[in-house]
Amino acid sequence: MSKAGEAVVLRCPAKLNLFLHVGPPAEAGGRHPVLSAMAAIDLVDDLEAERRDGAGLSLARTWAASAAAPTPLDWPAERDLAWRAAEAFAAEAGTRPDVRLTLSKRIPCGGGLGGGSADAAGVLAAMDRLWPGAVEEAALTGLAAGLGSDVPFALAAIRGRPLALVGGFGEAVQPLPRPPGAGLHAALVFPAFGCPTGSVFAAFDAAPPAGRSDPGKARAAAEAGWRALAALGNALAEPACAVRPALRRVLEALAGAGLDARITGSGSTVFVLAEDAAQAADAARRAGAATGLPAVAVSGWPR
Repeated sequence: MSKAGEAVVLRCPAKLNLFLHVGPPAEAGGRHPVLSAMAAIDLVDDLEAERRDGAGLSLARTWAASAAAPTPLDWPAERDLAWRAAEAFAAEAGTRPDVRLTLSKRIPCGGGLGGGSADAAGVLAAMDRLWPGAVEEAALTGLAAGLGSDVPFALAAIRGRPLALVGGFGEAVQPLPRPPGAGLHAALVFPAFGCPTGSVFAAFDAAPPAGRSDPGKARAAAEAGWRALAALGNALAEPACAVRPALRRVLEALAGAGLDARITGSGSTVFVLAEDAAQAADAARRAGAATGLPAVAVSGWPR
């Protein structure tokens, strides 16, 4: 039984959409169903959650010294998805959100890496430890789905399922077998702008691609390798470039440097798959030189 003053420390990993297929919304302006292979990577935010009975909810956010692409954290704490996760857990548990949350961030904001979702999932997982048994498992996963389409996978990753086929509106998370050979390695490139998710989906709706998602094809690709998964494509890549034409120029610069770059999520982060850590580090160096943008090497999480 957890007591006041006890704390939980968690690492909240970013994700890559190795591929992302998107379906039409069920109704105008509604949410879009997706099918995606999501993989957690070792670019992480650090979360400390301390139970403080009677003291209320607080959230402190700073950039870690090692953050490659810090940007202003200038929105009110009450609007942060981590704050909303704490309130949602407490409401479901029938208690007050008496917890002090401290985030040390490394995952860029607005880059399609799911940093806010990872933080929210971390809060749910931490509060589940601080108030053990207060929220049933099914309700906890329901809270994750209610917070956002990337939060259920982020929660699964924190709990030891770092590679999954994600469907529906993000709530259907099915573990994928790790592809054969070396683990996941990639270089990430961080443009100096984000891609507004709503605008990207609006651009998608204006010219949706033909074809249907095939979970069987995705599972077969996982058996073939990381590159086979990525070859299934990202349905939001072209819409993201339409919204942010500078993103296409980043891709063109990377192609000119001999790097096969892809967009994760709705952008703007771009990734280049590599065979091992040394190749990922070399790709990051070449990507940075070609674009003038911050670039880092990452591996699958946990290592």
